[in-house]
Amino acid sequence: MLHFFRSPPGWGAPRKIINSSSASDVKEVILNHGQSTFNINFSSLNFIAPSSIQYAYRMLNMDKDWITLGERNIVYFTELHPGDYTFEVKVANLSNNWGANITRLHITVLPPW
Repeated sequence: MLHFFRSPPGWGAPRKIINSSSASDVKEVILNHGQSTFNINFSSLNFIAPSSIQYAYRMLNMDKDWITLGERNIVYFTELHPGDYTFEVKVANLSNNWGANITRLHITVLPPW
């Protein structure tokens, strides 16, 4: 499950879910310049050992390598420059093996003019 919020909680703006599922038809988000600060929250289900889930992400056009997050399932982005990005997230299983499934969300930040 992938949640996309326009701004981090507590910043005054209401939280708005833009993409609520990796199976959703929404695979792309276009943001105006004033929406370039946001967070992405993601989750994976494991009923046997929920605390064993490990996450890694990267934002293509920003990050070359995967960034491991451990059990943390939220990432904040602040004032992204105008351009095209692809957010990718993957999950490790109980054996700490990273699965082949990668969830992607394409993000475009428009210039201020």
